[in-house]
Amino acid sequence: MGRQAIRRSFGILGPACVRVLRGKVMATYRLFGAIFGGLLVVAAGVAVADNLVSAKPTDFFAPGKHQFYVWCAKGGDYTAVESGASAEDAQMKLYNAAKAAGRAACWPVWQGKVSG
Repeated sequence: MGRQAIRRSFGILGPACVRVLRGKVMATYRLFGAIFGGLLVVAAGVAVADNLVSAKPTDFFAPGKHQFYVWCAKGGDYTAVESGASAEDAQMKLYNAAKAAGRAACWPVWQGKVSG
């Protein structure tokens, strides 16, 4: 039995098939490399975005002007800015002012610290 017959009978691949398979394997490696690279870019973007908004917890406790969205149960929501020793202090000032104005069903929700 000749070499070619053995290759055909046992399914041993010839040089042309090996080249084709090698190309497919390399294409697969490139695909996985691109996916891995994309995941790294996404992870870096998430880390940067998290770093940009990480000042919010410290802003809540900082003195100054704070912005609130005042949610009212019966409608008539509005936004307001109030100064205070912290966001909680400013929130209570705003809530007491709304209550004094006859809007006891309204509650200020902190949006962030306002510069100035």
